[in-house]
Amino acid sequence: MKRFIGIFLITFLCLNNTYGLSVTPSVSNLLCGTSMVTFTFDCAFTGNVLFTSSPPSSISYSITSGLLYPVVNGEIEFDVTVGVSNAPGTFNVNFVVLSTDMPGCAAVTDAANTNVNFNCVVPPNDVCAGAIPLAIATNTCSVASYSTLNSTTPSPAETPSCQSFGGWADLWYIFTANNTTITMEMISAPGFLGVSDLYNGTNGCANLGSAVQCNTIVVGGGATVVFTGLIVGDVYYLRLWHNPIENGTDQEICLHSTTPQPPACPNMVMLSGSESGTVDTESMDWIQSDQMLLPGSVVDYDATDFIELLPDFEVQLGSTFHAFIDGCGGSMLKGDKEVEIK
Repeated sequence: MKRFIGIFLITFLCLNNTYGLSVTPSVSNLLCGTSMVTFTFDCAFTGNVLFTSSPPSSISYSITSGLLYPVVNGEIEFDVTVGVSNAPGTFNVNFVVLSTDMPGCAAVTDAANTNVNFNCVVPPNDVCAGAIPLAIATNTCSVASYSTLNSTTPSPAETPSCQSFGGWADLWYIFTANNTTITMEMISAPGFLGVSDLYNGTNGCANLGSAVQCNTIVVGGGATVVFTGLIVGDVYYLRLWHNPIENGTDQEICLHSTTPQPPACPNMVMLSGSESGTVDTESMDWIQSDQMLLPGSVVDYDATDFIELLPDFEVQLGSTFHAFIDGCGGSMLKGDKEVEIK
């Protein structure tokens, strides 16, 4: 009988060691940066635990796996730092009791573990090179939504060109102007206040230069920003700033213009090389060309004064060529000249 009771007690303790203790984190979903996390056991014991958890690659702790740490009244706390990663994830934290003042609910060798979720995936447009293309609607507004979660501050530090707000986060967008004036409607954004910087991006992110327009945006209830003096056909980068404390609220924006305008018409135009696409070249004066038009190409020349086809100019079989003398951006009127070669 005594042997049976001993086996029963040993079995009970083993079961207690495996299932008798649990722990809960004060924060179960962590974002980028460092957070103090308190882990609370379901037994308010005071003692020491062995920390046995190694973090994943984008996570670091302020304590070290394999060492003993004190628990006071059932709580232990330490910093968890979440770095940038390619995808959200989960890490496990595990403790083993090595000393306790309450063995009835937290026995020596009792283990407790819990999972914590993390997400430090930054938006693709957190940097200029990842700028998201924006469509420009005509005489209407088609709103699109873009995440601001985990957007970061520029490095090295920068501020908006017309404000001195330090430590603000920025997100980038890109569009090609189809009008000299384009309107941005901002339906929703993080916080109450924002700033927009607009750059001519014809030479790419590495050569943006200074902003061509900067606006302070009061977002509450929606805001409207009008971009003026744009060059039709040029690429522009739109940089929207916000306080990173407000990260998480989507930016809901749209761009719209009136009827699209044709690109500015150049003066004297000289063309060479081969052409395989569909191209309309216009000039306010004349066009001179020794191009080779490859099969499948559809090429239009449209000049005001004259079009000169040099000796090496060639229209290959299967291509289509039109020459117009009707003025830059004009449409064929009575008396205008047109030549078609196929």
